[in-house]
Amino acid sequence: MFVAALDLGTTGCRTYIFDLAGAIIASDYQEWESYYPSPSWVEQNANSWWDSIKKTTEGAIKKSGIDKSEIVSLSVTNQRETIVPVDKAGNPLHNALVWQDRRTTDQVDFIKKKIGIDKIYRTTGLTIDPYFSATKILWFKDEKPEIYQKAHKFLLVSDYIIYKLTGKYYTDHSNASRTMLFDINNLKYSEDIASELEIDLDKMPETIESGVEIGEIKNEEILFDKKTLVVSGAGDQQSAALGVGVVTPGNVNLTTGTGSFMLAFLNKPNFDPNKRVLCSCHAIPGAWVQEASIFTTGAFLRWFRDELGTEESRIATEQNQDPYEIITEEAEKSPIGANMLLAIPHLVGAGAPHWNPYARGLIYGLSLGH
Repeated sequence: MFVAALDLGTTGCRTYIFDLAGAIIASDYQEWESYYPSPSWVEQNANSWWDSIKKTTEGAIKKSGIDKSEIVSLSVTNQRETIVPVDKAGNPLHNALVWQDRRTTDQVDFIKKKIGIDKIYRTTGLTIDPYFSATKILWFKDEKPEIYQKAHKFLLVSDYIIYKLTGKYYTDHSNASRTMLFDINNLKYSEDIASELEIDLDKMPETIESGVEIGEIKNEEILFDKKTLVVSGAGDQQSAALGVGVVTPGNVNLTTGTGSFMLAFLNKPNFDPNKRVLCSCHAIPGAWVQEASIFTTGAFLRWFRDELGTEESRIATEQNQDPYEIITEEAEKSPIGANMLLAIPHLVGAGAPHWNPYARGLIYGLSLGH
């Protein structure tokens, strides 16, 4: 018997197949596009998530050499906060607004005045920032009211994939706790906050703990056997924390991908008086995490590759290498101090500890010799 994990990140997705001892039997990856209608806006096509996960699932199963019927269950992990409105048939009504999207600064200001940072933080464990899903839902309500009214549900990435697999609308506590609508003290949506923001909670998926059986696969488009059981997963950062053993007090992990995230285990909610770090639900039921985030670390490298590394990308193609290998080789030639160049990677605002949505990236110290 085997199990599968569907990992839908910010820049692409991967399907993993594991044996019951936790060893990776096979995996397959596919990158997808983000769209930038303006410099601070970031969108993705939710249909591309589904198309990509179908391809990586087929690829992983073929590489594994096993029969699909041997995969007894699967779970989904995901980039968090990213939200997409869908109609009653589960069809996207608009591109998804990605967690990096900064268009919702007006909604942030409104929430600060309407509710205040203290109440939001003590209820949801989050600061008020465009990062979080509630600001994006409000943007649809304010700027695209016809879409807000038509929306049957607002879904996170994993919620959308779970719906495509099973026809059911569910989100887990770790993901719900990143919406800015979830009370992490009582483990349910905050009717108080939703009421003040005039967000209809009927438009949100039902919340459940991680590790709960959702149902069998109903969609014949994907290669999994229909009897494969879908189990609720967790957000990517909480999943990473669980995977490296952040399961008791005193354990901390740091992950770097599109952004960088440091998480510490908590056995009860903990609130920083200065609101520098966040508190969210863990992948482990009955546990929480303290979290600090930087939004664009790997994303900054990808921007560099695409915008300034065209020659390195050309050479990499000729030599059948990854462009990042060429860029790394060049970077290794730079002396300590990088010839007085300094890069500040806040391309979509600053996360912890400043939480400044207006901060922007900077390459400082350029001279004619560079």
